[in-house]
Amino acid sequence: MKNADRKPGSRDSVPSGTARSRSCAIYRKWKPIILISVGNDIVDLKTPEAKGKARDIRFLEKVLTEAERRAVTRFRYPDALLWAFWAAKEAAYKAMVKSTPDISSAPGRYAVKLDTLDPSGTIPGWVTTPLGKVPVMMEWNADYVHARVAAGSPEALEAVISGSSRIPEDAFAGGLSLSERETLAAQTLAAACLSRFLGVCKNTIAINRPSLNGRDLPPEICIQGEKQAIDLSLSHDGRFAAFAFYIPPMPG
Repeated sequence: MKNADRKPGSRDSVPSGTARSRSCAIYRKWKPIILISVGNDIVDLKTPEAKGKARDIRFLEKVLTEAERRAVTRFRYPDALLWAFWAAKEAAYKAMVKSTPDISSAPGRYAVKLDTLDPSGTIPGWVTTPLGKVPVMMEWNADYVHARVAAGSPEALEAVISGSSRIPEDAFAGGLSLSERETLAAQTLAAACLSRFLGVCKNTIAINRPSLNGRDLPPEICIQGEKQAIDLSLSHDGRFAAFAFYIPPMPG
């Protein structure tokens, strides 16, 4: 819901397939144009804002399609399904806006189709955006829903690395606002995973948030001060922070 990717509208572990290590010194020399963009969104299902929202008919009509509204009203966990749809729409928007800044952010213009509705697993599906379909992967449990999307290639989602973790209650105390602490938690989580995946020291990784004409741009990853060809998405809500990133394959 809240996120570190845009201003609108758990497991601290490396997922399977991330044990490989890359030479950062070699990787930095290759700077491809990133053709794959990622988005992710996490919603804490236990916050007061999340509970009972499926009873807000005006909200449902604003953010869901007719088919999604029917699914929510019939589902045994209506709030969870509402926020699963929302997270998928947000993740898709975050991915698409990177290449198309003027794309609509209206949730009602994004239609979500999940392969199954099981609040205890990882669920694939699709989001139909104003510019076509993108694949989504939904992680769903009793505490949160976490969606990740890759735009640019249907196969790219399999290569996206993502993770989520509970934010320590006393994390990053000391003059920071709640939103700043949550954003820093997401950045720290992503940097830790990048460090393990790339085989570089965590303190050499910086995650920056550039801006243009007062508008926040997607986060950037720098290693030893040099911008990397890695697409990153950050998200946080309530008790949880999350991330997703895509590293283009090296040639040869």
